[in-house]
Amino acid sequence: MSAENEALVRRYVEEVYDQRKLEVIDEIFSGDFTLHDPDLPGGAQGPEGITRVVVTFVDAFPDLQVTLDDELSSGD
Repeated sequence: MSAENEALVRRYVEEVYDQRKLEVIDEIFSGDFTLHDPDLPGGAQGPEGITRVVVTFVDAFPDLQVTLDDELSSGD
């Protein structure tokens, strides 16, 4: 994973989850992105699907704050 990709992951955690800036999802995820999750039958497709997942999660846990302690990438 490149430094650019690591920055995207940090941005996703910090801006989307911690600051609730859902519009950032459109900047981070491509239209052909698919989230494969066994707990989400059919997964989540594109930015719209990710937005639904995030909204569902933060609605369930309104005080949620995510801490990214370690980030491993290719070669680490």
